Amino acid sequence: MRKACIYILLLIYMLSACEKKESDYKDVVVVEKQELNVLWIIAEDLSPNLSCYGDNTVNTKNIDRFAAGSLLYTNAYSTSPFGYPSRSAIFTGVFPHLTGTQHVSTTGKQTEILPPAEIKIFTEYLRAAGYHCSFRGDVVFPFGEAFTMWNEVSSHEDGKNYRAAWENRPEGKPFFSTIYLSQTKEQNNLPKEQLEKILPEIYHNFSVEDIKKYIDELYSSEEYQNIKIEPSKIKTPDYLSKSETVKKDFIKMYLNIKRLDNEVGKILTQLQTDKLDENTIIFFFSENGRGLPGGKRWLYDDGIKVPLIIKIPRVTPAGGRSEQLISLIDLAPTLMVNLDMRTPDYMQGQVFIGKRINDPRAHVFAARDRIDNADEKLRCVSDKQFKYIKNYTSTIPFDEEVELLPLFPTIKVMEKVSVDKQLEKATDKFIRKKPAEELYDLKNDPLELHNLAERDYFLNDLNKMRELYAEAEASIGGFIDTPEKEMLLAMDPGEGVELFTDIPKISPEGGRFGKAVEISISCNTAGASIAYAILPDGETDIQWEIYQKPFNLDRNCTLLTKAVRYGFEESAIRSVSYTFDLVQ
Repeated sequence: MRKACIYILLLIYMLSACEKKESDYKDVVVVEKQELNVLWIIAEDLSPNLSCYGDNTVNTKNIDRFAAGSLLYTNAYSTSPFGYPSRSAIFTGVFPHLTGTQHVSTTGKQTEILPPAEIKIFTEYLRAAGYHCSFRGDVVFPFGEAFTMWNEVSSHEDGKNYRAAWENRPEGKPFFSTIYLSQTKEQNNLPKEQLEKILPEIYHNFSVEDIKKYIDELYSSEEYQNIKIEPSKIKTPDYLSKSETVKKDFIKMYLNIKRLDNEVGKILTQLQTDKLDENTIIFFFSENGRGLPGGKRWLYDDGIKVPLIIKIPRVTPAGGRSEQLISLIDLAPTLMVNLDMRTPDYMQGQVFIGKRINDPRAHVFAARDRIDNADEKLRCVSDKQFKYIKNYTSTIPFDEEVELLPLFPTIKVMEKVSVDKQLEKATDKFIRKKPAEELYDLKNDPLELHNLAERDYFLNDLNKMRELYAEAEASIGGFIDTPEKEMLLAMDPGEGVELFTDIPKISPEGGRFGKAVEISISCNTAGASIAYAILPDGETDIQWEIYQKPFNLDRNCTLLTKAVRYGFEESAIRSVSYTFDLVQ
């Protein structure tokens, strides 16, 4: 019976994935020239521990200054407490379970997946609308590195010239630039000796000199040298020990937040210097919560509640604050609508600001699945008052060794607490077995310490949230309930089948013409994104454009085209030449 179910799942998925759904950009893109640029600043592993959110442990003056001219959201949530699945949701506008990106491998190559044919990274739609899209960062991106996603990609190793994020765009083109800032990345919160051990595993191409340089830059930074945070100033959450060892982990985190704030200041200053600040939409946010035990990887607010600050010229009120529930899955459709673009029908996010807004969210949904060998299945749904968590893998302990966690001194302290119950009255939240269900009153218990699912008095609230959870989970679809092995089987094209994108076809296919011709390009591979480049005679600089619809050609040139379907190898390039004998 189980094998039959797998084959049915395989058939359904392959019919969906292989139905001929070419990139129909004309249903999405509004062709009129867009005047607004867009800048996304994404901080890695950051909770709202910023002074503009009320945490004054360090003065985040640059982010505060940005917030003073923007709209700050106090209830923004990621769809996952880990970067890779959250990133997938942000840049596609669909939950990671729809694309198969919910599972994470950090120690080796990320599992290759085959998403549904019609789903794209939304930057492709921006490129088709005329935006120059650039990406700067060292994160792993979903679906590999399809050349159609970005006009240019750079790493932090290329230096800190943030102007490079927009200066290479062709004259007259607006830009969409995404800059990932790694100062708050979880590994940077580790003690120095542990960081030295783990860096070679994180960066396989790092030499001994590279590791030394990384650590020297961190510990010789202005923030580490000049800012002293007394342990007495640190308020650790009540689910952790109050020991100075734990507070030292938090001190590292706050120093890295200060480093982050200084980099944000440099980016915004450069934007202002280039006189681009008045016509640029800016989003500042994080993909998941802070990189300390109890934050990243868990479905509690410290793992999925994130800062979100948005500035849209002539739309967002300066210094505004909103308690509206936001899911990061909403960012792509919200941006597209505010650029006068229609959103693809498959997007599951909602528009929450500016033009054509949806009704406010009643709830947010998040999930945690496998991370390396920790094969978890955890789900949660929250409204503004309650959070319900369903732990399908309740037999796996909270403190299972995974990734960097065992390297934090906090973990060692909490292990000692678990042995000596009298050491601190603190708390056993992360050292006990997970319950099958959890219910928290977020208004009265924001640290989620008291599980109301264990109390009969809250049975009505529990049942209400159970129903909300069932509805939310059912609405996601895809592989939300499918074990990973069965998901990969459904995506498997079969033994010996290699997935190559077909070479696009051009019509008419070159030649000599006496008048302008209409060029159309197509690809037989379902869901393939098509790009083209026009090289006038004598030019060799290739600038790929996303093919949107037929266009007119009336000059001597060579026309190049190639295509890629996510999960496939990109096609070879087709090259054809055109000569025109035009009557003047």
